[in-house]
Amino acid sequence: MVELHNMSQVEFGIYYVPQENTTFYKKGSDIVGYDIRAEKIAQSQDVDKKHFNDEWRKNAKEYGLHMTITDIVSTESEKLPEIARHVSRLVKNVGYSKIKIKIDGANFVRNNQSILGAIVERSEGIQNLHKDLVEIQKYGDSSFYTRKAKSKPEWISTLTPVQRKNLSEYMSPYVLQEYLPHFTILNPFGGNRDNIINDVNNLLVLPISFDLQSVTIVQRGVGEKFFKIYEEIPVVN
Repeated sequence: MVELHNMSQVEFGIYYVPQENTTFYKKGSDIVGYDIRAEKIAQSQDVDKKHFNDEWRKNAKEYGLHMTITDIVSTESEKLPEIARHVSRLVKNVGYSKIKIKIDGANFVRNNQSILGAIVERSEGIQNLHKDLVEIQKYGDSSFYTRKAKSKPEWISTLTPVQRKNLSEYMSPYVLQEYLPHFTILNPFGGNRDNIINDVNNLLVLPISFDLQSVTIVQRGVGEKFFKIYEEIPVVN
């Protein structure tokens, strides 16, 4: 658990981070370019003789390999212990340990053809987990999306009425029915699409499935480049 001695602005979110002893986590972190558990940056752009240009990792590397449960929002660091207690109460009272993370394979995510992800089957359990935890975003006071709305107000007109409502309520347009669980692998990808899908599927041994064992609160302080694990919370019945 990261110690935060002085109150300051931090970014935080709730992720699912795979277990470190799995091929999916090890190879996935190598491809993304950052191991969030070890807080270690990849020294090579090659993984098992397959090349992954650093430009393809640019917008994914700082987060490490993860499946987003709640989006990143900004808050005061002194709120993090309360947030952790709230998250712990939620996940331990519902029995989310029965959730399986089923990854069908690598593909480009809906509405953004530069993001290559390991696409997760949208099950009722995962959807309910997201629905229960998305309220945590209300601890925040800003997000990437609210800052974008402020700097580029014309962007709001591209959103649907539901997305605008989500933005107002949760500081993100892509929650609840707009939620699309996936592990971002590369962003922005600019090479051969068929080849990269095949390479990633082979390296990560996809399709695959595993049990949800924990949820992880990640955080990044002002001036820091990479996210770190603040607290990992086991999921129990």
